[in-house]
Amino acid sequence: MMCPFCSAFNDHDAHYCKKCGTQLSTGHRDLFAEPVRNEDVSDTGYLWMALLALIGTFLYGLVFPLFLRHMGGTSSTLIFYRSMNLIFLVAEFWLLIYFTRNSSRRTAIICIGSILLLFQLVSVFGFLNF
Repeated sequence: MMCPFCSAFNDHDAHYCKKCGTQLSTGHRDLFAEPVRNEDVSDTGYLWMALLALIGTFLYGLVFPLFLRHMGGTSSTLIFYRSMNLIFLVAEFWLLIYFTRNSSRRTAIICIGSILLLFQLVSVFGFLNF
């Protein structure tokens, strides 16, 4: 049985959640029922934040440095902006992974974050000259 508040898995005959201590319903228990969650507790927002980070990384990793080159920016300025983007990217994805409860969404966030992190490392160290 899944707790409707913290989404922890409990024994099918449990009366209290082993993670948060919430009293579980004692009515008819369906082992294959969908977990009941509050509407305001959703991990979909975290997935949207991960996709926004993808767009932000594209803008800061590709578009902004290209504009700086056309405007006469130095290479140290480019490295600084890419390094700052790398730091923010790592911090954002760490928070997303830490607070996401759903394991499939956490896996998706880890995959997106890994791809973005590799892209940022490549762009900071200049393996690609774009």
